[in-house]
Amino acid sequence: KNELANACYFTYRVGYVICDDGLDPEEAKQQMAEGKCNEDFRLMGSDFQRMVVRHYTHGGRPPMEEAMWLLTSPDNFQSRTLSECPPMQVISYALMAEARLYTDGPFLEVGDQPSEAVMLMHTAMDQVRGVPADVMES
Repeated sequence: KNELANACYFTYRVGYVICDDGLDPEEAKQQMAEGKCNEDFRLMGSDFQRMVVRHYTHGGRPPMEEAMWLLTSPDNFQSRTLSECPPMQVISYALMAEARLYTDGPFLEVGDQPSEAVMLMHTAMDQVRGVPADVMES
């Protein structure tokens, strides 16, 4: 029905270059050229989907590490993931919100301010609102 929704989990991959974060850009380029950085780390949409399904249907471990890779990426990177494979980004926020709700509760201890868990879920829901209807229906 919708090629984006049907193909994103099957074909989508997010690539990362892992170098010492204390390097300036020129040093990082040199380290990459010398093969001292891991340039082959990939997060596959199909693997992420399988882990999420296993977590919610069979009690498997939640893919928190994978979600953190997505959620700690720069904003422009997250925006691209949201437009190219919305479920990965939205589910990552929902997983993190669920974990934080368990550890933090819904409100901060001082006053009735919402906790980080609630704010993460708001972010997930805001992102869902931006996903085209035909993608959501797939």
